Amino acid sequence: MPTAGATGRAEGKRDGVATGSLPVHAPHRYLPGDRLNGVTMKFRMTSILAGSAALLSLAAANPALAALAVGDSAPDFSAEAVQGKEAMTLALSDLRKTGPVVIFFVPSAFTDAPECRDFASKIDQFRAAGASVVGMSRDSTETLAKFSADECGAKFPLASANVALVDAFDVNDGAMFNTRTTYVIAASGKIAYADNNAEFDGHAGRALAFVQALKR
Repeated sequence: MPTAGATGRAEGKRDGVATGSLPVHAPHRYLPGDRLNGVTMKFRMTSILAGSAALLSLAAANPALAALAVGDSAPDFSAEAVQGKEAMTLALSDLRKTGPVVIFFVPSAFTDAPECRDFASKIDQFRAAGASVVGMSRDSTETLAKFSADECGAKFPLASANVALVDAFDVNDGAMFNTRTTYVIAASGKIAYADNNAEFDGHAGRALAFVQALKR
């Protein structure tokens, strides 16, 4: 099986986007002549505690992006979806019968139009490789229907993911949105490829290259 490349994950390694290191303040060195009266010490201690609380708050608000690992079993699901004006219910078990399934999660509709347009522009190539494509966000089907028609050319289904589905695919960003994550699910039901690069550009192209290599 081919590898996914530097930004994808075809080796099962947890290589999510790094959130960066939190700054660490060096301890104060007291020099001769420093005045260490009670007011000064109380002020410094208060500042240290306030800074620590701020750092902890920042860490909690920015969890590391995660994704299921290659080789994991993909959660089976049934979700309401739209493709333009057509409403449907999608079941992963049905989609897998025709070949690999590309599922790309986006944080929200309309804010992620370029990524959806990129997948739409490559849909014929995905189908030629035997793959089906599904986009997902937490938006309502009403919102997704307009998004599908306006930005995606109604080229593939867009499914409305509930919290349970988002959690099952490990794409909950902790702020009522999804992480930007693309999966390729093999016909066997296993995760064959995972890409959670935070930048939208390239998700469609990398997933396409992967499914094309699967067919060879």
